[in-house]
Amino acid sequence: MNSYKDKTVLVTGASSGIGLAMVHELSNQDYWKPKLNRNKERFKEVREKLESDGWNVMVVWECETRNIDKLVITIDDITNGIMKQLRN
Repeated sequence: MNSYKDKTVLVTGASSGIGLAMVHELSNQDYWKPKLNRNKERFKEVREKLESDGWNVMVVWECETRNIDKLVITIDDITNGIMKQLRN
């Protein structure tokens, strides 16, 4: 997992409650790495199930929307996939 070292994370309300807890958790990579790995595994299982049920699964991660050129290509791929399905 990437380190948060030299990164900026803005947490509002970090003096107490949820904000303070988030600051502690963001700095705890021993907590986040297994959690993210579990999320990836669950996502993989759901995707495989949907595909085995006949779904055509296309995924857009939020982080991929930051690069406009890549986003345009992804939207084109999704649109072309939908149009292909409609023609069949």
